[in-house]
Amino acid sequence: MGHLKEKYTREYFLGSVDKKNNKIYGVSGFENFKHRRIDKRYKRFLRNLNLHGKVVLDIGCGRGEVVDYCAKKGAEKVVGIDFSKDAIEIASEFNRDNTNVELIEMEVIDINFKNVFDVVFMLDVIEHIPDEEMQVIYPKVYSTLKKNGMLILHTPIFKSTNDKDGSDFIPAVSGMHCNKQTKRKLNRDLIKHKFRKYSFNIWSKQDKFSLGIFLYANTLKLQHFLLKLPDRIAHPKRTLSNLCKRLFM
Repeated sequence: MGHLKEKYTREYFLGSVDKKNNKIYGVSGFENFKHRRIDKRYKRFLRNLNLHGKVVLDIGCGRGEVVDYCAKKGAEKVVGIDFSKDAIEIASEFNRDNTNVELIEMEVIDINFKNVFDVVFMLDVIEHIPDEEMQVIYPKVYSTLKKNGMLILHTPIFKSTNDKDGSDFIPAVSGMHCNKQTKRKLNRDLIKHKFRKYSFNIWSKQDKFSLGIFLYANTLKLQHFLLKLPDRIAHPKRTLSNLCKRLFM
């Protein structure tokens, strides 16, 4: 636990320059963060999620911009956890006006929520956690989800788990990517721990019927429609009202 915790500093989250080779290092997207914008690599799929009324957990919340995004998109409650004290301090400042946000300094392996969350995010997190810990964490994450909950992952995909990336050559961040994923390994681990597949990034406790729907959601527009379909069925009056507004306004 706490793998290279001492490297997860304020400088890492807000961007810094390695003096030895004059290279910028740290969590990407810090320029967007400075302007209170969410990184576009996340926005591409976040905008297709209906977060209204949902209870959300962001594991490894870092600076807290995803927490802020979910809070402002109508989530009932957003919980962000991170083992870095600096990260929680930055995220707390960033989310100071959000009354539906709770931020907790803790190790992900210590989570003990049960059937609480509609959506759990692990965005650029699992590559930072040793594999033996992830095998313990996966079932814990599964337990945090409600029956129809979703785990949404984002992680770099490598040809081999032994591949190098840019972080390996900068002393300040070297070794932080300790659990590099191949597509085969990631699929194998998630299936092993009972998650069902929606699309490459979205996994769930859903039944086989929903699995069949989302496996064929190959385009962004279709995926956007299908992700919101359960909510549209549950609230037909609101759906009809919204449709009328689009047609006649």
